Amino acid sequence: MTSLYNTKMVITQNNIELYKYSKTIRGGSRKDSNTRKGNGGDRNRKNTLHKAKTKILRIVNSNQWSMMWTLTYANDVSIEDSKKDVCKFVKQLRQIYQQFKYLYVVELTKRGRPHFHMLVDVAVDLSDIHSYEQYLASIWSHGFIDVQRITNSKGVGHYISKYFTKEPVDTSCKLYGYSRNCNKPIEIKCLDIRDSLEILKEMNKTVVYSSSYQIDYNKNQVSYFVLEDNDVN
Repeated sequence: MTSLYNTKMVITQNNIELYKYSKTIRGGSRKDSNTRKGNGGDRNRKNTLHKAKTKILRIVNSNQWSMMWTLTYANDVSIEDSKKDVCKFVKQLRQIYQQFKYLYVVELTKRGRPHFHMLVDVAVDLSDIHSYEQYLASIWSHGFIDVQRITNSKGVGHYISKYFTKEPVDTSCKLYGYSRNCNKPIEIKCLDIRDSLEILKEMNKTVVYSSSYQIDYNKNQVSYFVLEDNDVN
C-alpha cells in the first residue's frame, strides 16, 4: 500500500530535522529534478555529494564519539588501495576493541594523496596522546596518525563533513564508510493537518536553522527546520 505524507521528521541523538510540504507526497516516489536524466554530470555530482554529506551528518549525530583519528600516508596511493588499507586497519583493531564503532571520510590533499578522518567510540586513557598515536601508527603502518579528543558532541557532524572532498574524483569508490553497528537516524513520514508553526510550538525545542525551497518538478514548497534541545552539549 502506497503511503501519503506532507510532513517528515529525521530524528538523531543531537537534533530533529522537520520537513513540511505544501503538497502531499506519495511514498516511494524517487523523483527528483536534480537527479533526472538530462540535467548534466556536474549537477548530478553535486546532488550526489550533497546526499552523501547529509547521510554522514545524520549518522554522526546518531552516535556518541570519543575521538577523531586522522590517518595519513607517507607515500602516494590510489583511493581504491587506501580503502583496502583502512579495512585491514579496522580488522586489526577489532581484535583489540571488538565492538567499537567508526565512521570515516576521505579527504584529498592538493597532491591528490588521500587521508582519512575517522570518528571512533573507543574508551582509552589519553593522558599520553603522543604514545597512543605512535601505537596506532604502528598498526596503521602507512604514515602518522593524529588523535583528537571529542569533548562536545554538538557540531561534530558538520566538522567532519567539511573534510569531504569538494573536487570531482574519477573513482567508483564511496568516499566515506562506517561500521554496521552505528546507530542510524529514525525517519518518520505522516499526514499532518497542522502547519509548521503549530508543530514547532508543540515540539517545544529550539530552532537552530530554517530555510525554504521548492521541488522543481511539482512546484512543492518545502519548509525545513533543524531543532535541538536546549541542553545538547
